Amino acid sequence: MGYLNLLNKNTIIAFLNLLPINLAGIVLCFIWYKILYFYKGLNESKYLIIHEIEKDLPLRPCKAEWVCIGEGKDPKKYKPFTDAEVFIPGLFFLLHLIVLIESIPLGN
Repeated sequence: MGYLNLLNKNTIIAFLNLLPINLAGIVLCFIWYKILYFYKGLNESKYLIIHEIEKDLPLRPCKAEWVCIGEGKDPKKYKPFTDAEVFIPGLFFLLHLIVLIESIPLGN
């Protein structure tokens, strides 16, 4: 709780102590978010390749699975995990931003 106790100080020193922590947190959350979307795209590409390879095979289990879950069109059957995953870095981004804003010293 020492991190948040600095918010009670409302001084320039407290702000300068919190600034690098919050800026680093905001940058890390942004990078985390970008990494998640990079891997989402990579995963989609891999499945496109698998579907192409399956066209030459007697069985197409990945295609059958995709059809069973409504080809991603029915949210009751399929919800991309990335949608839930990106909520977490977004939440931490917001928390760091709130603490950063709250730490700005306003003249008393």
